[in-house]
Amino acid sequence: GGLMYCLHVTQDCAVRDVRSLNVVHITAECAPIAKVGGLGDVVYGLGCESARAGHRVSICLPHYDVGRYDAVRFVTGDDGSRAWDTFSFDNQNWSVCKGQLEVGTDGAWWFDGSTIPVYFFRNDSTGAFEQGCVYGRGNSDTETFRSFSRASVYYTCSHQGALWTSSADYYDAGTSVDVVHAHDWTTSFACEMASQLGSHLPSDGSLTRPTSVLTVHNMHHGAEHLMFHSRFCSALTTVSPTYAREIINDGRFFDPLPSPQGTEPSAIVDKLYGVVNGIEISSFDPRNDVALGPRFVYDGESVAKGKRACKVRWFLESCARSNSDARPAQLRQLVDSGKPLVGFVGRLANQKGLPLVRHAAEVCCRSGVPFFILGSPSDGGIGNDFNRLRDELQRRYPEQVVSINLQFDEAFGRWCYAACDIMLVPSMFEPCGLTQLVAMRYGALPLVRSTGGLADTVVDLETLERPPKYIFNNFGKRVLDTSEESKQIKPAAMTSFVAGERHDAEAKRQAGEDFEAALLRLSFARRDEVNPSPRNRRISSTHPPPFHSIRASGAGKDPKGCAGFSFEKAEPNALEETLLRAIDVYENRPDAWSARVKRNMMQDWSWASSSIDYHEIYHTAVRRGYT
Repeated sequence: GGLMYCLHVTQDCAVRDVRSLNVVHITAECAPIAKVGGLGDVVYGLGCESARAGHRVSICLPHYDVGRYDAVRFVTGDDGSRAWDTFSFDNQNWSVCKGQLEVGTDGAWWFDGSTIPVYFFRNDSTGAFEQGCVYGRGNSDTETFRSFSRASVYYTCSHQGALWTSSADYYDAGTSVDVVHAHDWTTSFACEMASQLGSHLPSDGSLTRPTSVLTVHNMHHGAEHLMFHSRFCSALTTVSPTYAREIINDGRFFDPLPSPQGTEPSAIVDKLYGVVNGIEISSFDPRNDVALGPRFVYDGESVAKGKRACKVRWFLESCARSNSDARPAQLRQLVDSGKPLVGFVGRLANQKGLPLVRHAAEVCCRSGVPFFILGSPSDGGIGNDFNRLRDELQRRYPEQVVSINLQFDEAFGRWCYAACDIMLVPSMFEPCGLTQLVAMRYGALPLVRSTGGLADTVVDLETLERPPKYIFNNFGKRVLDTSEESKQIKPAAMTSFVAGERHDAEAKRQAGEDFEAALLRLSFARRDEVNPSPRNRRISSTHPPPFHSIRASGAGKDPKGCAGFSFEKAEPNALEETLLRAIDVYENRPDAWSARVKRNMMQDWSWASSSIDYHEIYHTAVRRGYT
């Protein structure tokens, strides 16, 4: 008398492992406590989403004297002061205190909010984290973070002191850690420690050795440590598929270093994954951004009106920050000239393509286009260069809107995103990049150099609008011209194949052809290359390098909506040509511009999609670690 529901399951499908895991992140940064770059945002964002998904998550972080602890609720003793746990390891004395970071719902209607326990480690023997910095201790940084990484693994996975089993969260005495997740070179030492933990575990077998995952956020720093310690982890991830290719093409991971897993190239590439980062969409939301206030928020339908209001507020705030007069003529140029506001937000470091940023400022000033820079210089020399650039541009173009602020401020940064129309990200290399994701969220089209994660998240508007060329085959069926296909698909796209919803969206983005035709073509092209991992496919040996490609085109992301402007060569002429093309579209094709802005703002760049990939990687690592 009831209804029967049938679910069609294809051979390609696999049942996901949904068991809750106990994951410990060991990191040098975690927003909002200690944040130097994007690493801090990634650890916090991924940790929150893992908690929302039902996993047990904790974070180990040095107790920096420069940390911002306003958002932390510490465990206290009877006297109301912070409770400390002490232990000794590797001939050093350590103290640990524990706090709670709030986890918001971030749009997850099933989640009522919770907290993530954070364990703060203080080295009482060296005082290494009481020197007024996160990084920058010179040669001692290596030993400082090595000691911290090893002590963190020992405390959470073996020692498990009183704070670990306190009643404030979900841990019980004798609960084994399933996964140690280390981030970048600073905590890559944790992978080696996890592999050697057996001798430190209780003899009664109450605790088991954890497996480890190592994420490469930036190969530019600490490459030797990353290369060596990648041999000890069960899964190696980086923050975008294209950056994973760039790492493999670098070749240094193939150096013959001693390892329990061998020195052959396959020992590394067989466990390498590329996963695009997400952002906390509840924080980066122009519809209710508390930094903007209720009078200035907007959505996809009201973006033009909202940006106009935000430009006025941004202009006044920018003038106040630079101690300059807010001239009406400049304000009219900003809001009534019909020209876009072009900007750059980020660290002023050589990695970010600073010569191209300077050239973009010159191009905008020559074209009468408002321009701004907001960023902190990586050293005094770069700061002096940009101060001179500001003075020179203001001297040569006195009526032009040019704002160069060299003191980064999170609140003012939100105004920059909200007011901006074209966001520059001309990086020399970019493992993932968050600027372009936040820019699209706030209705700015990104202009990027096609490298790393920028290539994975931004599709050039001209490519999207190029109509595919069809022909009729010998059977009279309308199909995509293969010669044209070879021109439309990026070379990197020819080496990737993904399953499920990512497969569908990937096919549409890279081929520009009918859904059915793309699905059929890719299925036959890669049908014999199934990887044992449930959701990921191996790349064909005829298209090196092999690694697991997990794209950004997950559920909720329409790749044809991730529109912007991109160029390949890191040359001023390439940047200028692309920038002038972007300005032309803004000025002369407002309907096309508005449509792309709205579609960008609708994309789901939350951690909900990327975290699914990480959770499956965790399960894969556990299976590898215990076999």
